[in-house]
Amino acid sequence: LASTGPLLAPGSPSTGAAWAGPDAPGPVPAVAPASKPTTADPKAGKPPKDPDELALAFAESADASLVKAVASVKESSVTVWSLRNPKAPAGQPAPPPRREGGGSGVFTSWKGKGPCIVTNEHVIRGADKLEIVMFDGTTWEVKLKDHVVQYDIALLEFAKEKPKTYRPAKFGKSQSLVEGQWVIATGNPFFLGADGCCVATLGVVSG
Repeated sequence: LASTGPLLAPGSPSTGAAWAGPDAPGPVPAVAPASKPTTADPKAGKPPKDPDELALAFAESADASLVKAVASVKESSVTVWSLRNPKAPAGQPAPPPRREGGGSGVFTSWKGKGPCIVTNEHVIRGADKLEIVMFDGTTWEVKLKDHVVQYDIALLEFAKEKPKTYRPAKFGKSQSLVEGQWVIATGNPFFLGADGCCVATLGVVSG
């Protein structure tokens, strides 16, 4: 799953949301050597900044873009819980299902249909019941709609009620990505996003 604004990327931690798009900061601007100061162009307005100021401006711009990217997908990410029915003692009523595992998911819609949740197939495999926790901390029961084991991908839908509002992630094409491009992955690794509020990490497209 891939997108350029924001990007969805599978893998550990499960399926999360990530970003690598047109807002991604470009290369560091070229700077004239300090030994050869440039002359301000009277038509340009402000004179060019020195190398240190240019580097700082670039760093602040990149930082702001990353913060904006994480914020744009944070509400699209959900935590997926896999529940199983424990064995009941002889003569005792069956206890309620309990959480045995979990992972990450992403809200999506397609041609006006939805909401659905994209996750990894291994996250929901063998579950007797499935739940998601949204960004606002609310828990919803979901069910399996479709899955492809070969690609470790699954599509979930709401089992009964569904939220009145949700924020689907935007999809793009993985073919537009290139090696070395920045990617932000958001999700629930090691259950750090168990409350529905995902965590984020930064990396690059490695292949």
